[in-house]
Amino acid sequence: MSDFYKELTAQPQALKRLIEEYQKLDYAPIRKAAALITSQPTVIFSGMGTSYFAPMAIRDKLAPYTKMLSIEAGEFYEGSLEMVKPDDVVMLISQSGESVELVKIASALKGKATILCITNDTNSSLAKCSDVIMPLYCEKEKSITNKTYTNTLAILFLLAGFVTKQSLDEIVEEILQASCEMQSMLEHPDTARRFQEISKYFAPAQTIHFIGKGGASLVSSYQASLIFMEGAKCSSHGFSTGAFRHGPVEVCSSSHNAVIFAQDSIYYDKTTALAEKILANDSKVLMVTNGSYQNDYMQLVHIQCDNEVGFALVSAMVFELLLVYVAESRNLVAGDFAITTKISKID
Repeated sequence: MSDFYKELTAQPQALKRLIEEYQKLDYAPIRKAAALITSQPTVIFSGMGTSYFAPMAIRDKLAPYTKMLSIEAGEFYEGSLEMVKPDDVVMLISQSGESVELVKIASALKGKATILCITNDTNSSLAKCSDVIMPLYCEKEKSITNKTYTNTLAILFLLAGFVTKQSLDEIVEEILQASCEMQSMLEHPDTARRFQEISKYFAPAQTIHFIGKGGASLVSSYQASLIFMEGAKCSSHGFSTGAFRHGPVEVCSSSHNAVIFAQDSIYYDKTTALAEKILANDSKVLMVTNGSYQNDYMQLVHIQCDNEVGFALVSAMVFELLLVYVAESRNLVAGDFAITTKISKID
């Protein structure tokens, strides 16, 4: 059993622990971060990879309350630090707290702007430069990002809830329900067979595109693309539905594979229509949905969560399990790094 598989199976408990630890604090760090965001004109989110994608899940939620910018940390440090004003709030996300770009940003802005951070190491270089620290409360990961990703999403959804004054009990319940659904998926006797079946359907899985529309679906498409490049050595890319229609749809063929994240939302019909167009042009399609969609000519995974929080969290379990079996079909072990390391020390 690989480190990645062991760690992804720990996600349900990691989410429960996150809630337990923040309940002990009455969510004070997240409350404080939300108050700072709503009291200032602009919040700038920054990270690399997973930590850059994750805030997309709450972008639409924050839009009525603050001006939200999202800048990849490498680009932020190299060319955009001058844009930061003293009354801006800068949210930096790094599970290790030692990613070189994030540490440089935090060091440069310390004392010049309000710095918030989400990290798994409260003694890290990033945490030491931050005004508010929101811990992930995860055991240290050895492999590709998994439980630090889902715990980051949970913190972001809680943060958005405080900003928008959504019921705390409601958000906590959605997170805990998602944790239970993830555990049920892991324990279901047909899960391994089902994901092996999908991996064979995609074989040789040289190219996979991940497509979504809206917060939870879009962040899933970007995160899935990243970890499939890391873990299955696929040529993969994440797209919004609109971006895929604007040109990339031309790649559709019998050698093309697409995973569509179709949350039951205002974008549902648009997303399922694109899935059908891709399928009609000979591509192989897997749809991950919490809607009632049925189609005998594509693969389907139905998620039993009727809210955006649950869809984002359980979708992660779906594409992580799929990665395990796609990597296996390509004679690889998901999570084994061949060229790089988990934490980049070079910018």
